[in-house]
Amino acid sequence: MKDLQTLTKGVAYVLLEAEKEFGSDTPLSTLNLLFLVPLRGSIPVQTIRRMSTMTEAGVSRVLSTLNAHNCCNRRKMEKLIDIKIDEVDRRYRHVSLTRR
Repeated sequence: MKDLQTLTKGVAYVLLEAEKEFGSDTPLSTLNLLFLVPLRGSIPVQTIRRMSTMTEAGVSRVLSTLNAHNCCNRRKMEKLIDIKIDEVDRRYRHVSLTRR
């Protein structure tokens, strides 16, 4: 039971810190995708799509927002990820965290 309480406190702490940083109206799905990106290196967009419960369009929209490719009616956030096109096969994209 103590492990569950510790885990719950840790999750609550992370969510409160995210709320302070990004605002209280940031969807959990945005944070969830952000947490899938490794601290070092990159991850293919296809892997993120497989790991997420969101639709392909939803994943693309959130990644676009995190990459600061905002349209007028979308959330504006500082650029948190970089999306790079695979040098070997240009059909694939890889996501990595920015210094921020």
